[in-house]
Amino acid sequence: MTENYTIPSIWRRFMSMFYEGFLLIGPIFFIVFLYIFFFTDQTRNEIIPFYQTLMIQILIFITVVLYFVWGWSNGRGTLAMKTLSLVVVCKDGGKVGIKKALLRAILAIPSLLTGIWLVVSLLRKDRQCPHDIWSGTMLLMKKK
Repeated sequence: MTENYTIPSIWRRFMSMFYEGFLLIGPIFFIVFLYIFFFTDQTRNEIIPFYQTLMIQILIFITVVLYFVWGWSNGRGTLAMKTLSLVVVCKDGGKVGIKKALLRAILAIPSLLTGIWLVVSLLRKDRQCPHDIWSGTMLLMKKK
């Protein structure tokens, strides 16, 4: 299956991440709005308590992870991946299951936030990121 694909450049990966981040603004704002509207007291203009800010952060984490798990599993793709002709597959070329997609999503967050993905992908010949290596997946680009 991988003969119809090539390894995407660092630039294409970066553009995909930027596009994904831009697309996630809407769902994240909506989830935070619902939480604030239903679970906070709006009669007082005080500082939001720590437990509520922690809950908002957990909701954002869950939203982002679920978005990517759904987008990467069973041969689906996110809008940014479809636009940039990217696909996530297993090392053997098959479709990614929910468990591997979940593992990839959880490993991708610290990899992306620390910038390790860029260093590792620049040093490796196959340009795979740590979260791809550890989860047994590959990010590929469709040949034209």
